[in-house]
Amino acid sequence: MSPAARRLFFLGSWLISLVWTVLLVYLLMKPGSGSLPVQSFITSFFRSSFSRADLIEAVAHVGMFGSLTLLWWWTLANHYSARCAVSITVVIVALLGTVTEFGQLFVARNSLMLDLAANFIGIALSIVCLRLFADKLPQTVLDRRVGIESAE
Repeated sequence: MSPAARRLFFLGSWLISLVWTVLLVYLLMKPGSGSLPVQSFITSFFRSSFSRADLIEAVAHVGMFGSLTLLWWWTLANHYSARCAVSITVVIVALLGTVTEFGQLFVARNSLMLDLAANFIGIALSIVCLRLFADKLPQTVLDRRVGIESAE
C-alpha cells in the first residue's frame, strides 16, 4: 500500500469509527417522550419482566455495540498489536455502553439491565468473530492478527 493510500485508510478508519460512535451516543442519549421516569432507579434498572419492545431494543443494542467493537478494533489494529487493540477496544466500548445506560436516567429514558447486558453480549460476539475469522482479515491488518488468538 502506498503512503498516500495508507494515510487515506488511516483517516477513513478514524472518521468512520468516530462518526458511528457519535451517532450511537446521540441515539442512546436522545430524550425519550414524556417526563422523567417516576420509577426509582433500582426498580427501573433491575426489572425482571420485559415487553416485546424491550427485547427488540436489546437485540438492537447487540448489533450497535457489536459493530462499534469491530469498527474500533479495525481502527486501532492499524496502530497497535492485535492483542492491545482488542483490549483497548473492549475498554472503550464497555465504558461507552455503561456510561450511556446510566446516562439515560437523566434524559427521560428508562435504563435497563437488559440493555447493559445486550451491550456486553454485542462486544463479546464481536471478539468471538474476530477470533474465528482472523485468517480472513483485510490485508492491512494481516500482520497484526497473530495476537487475536490469545487476546482473551
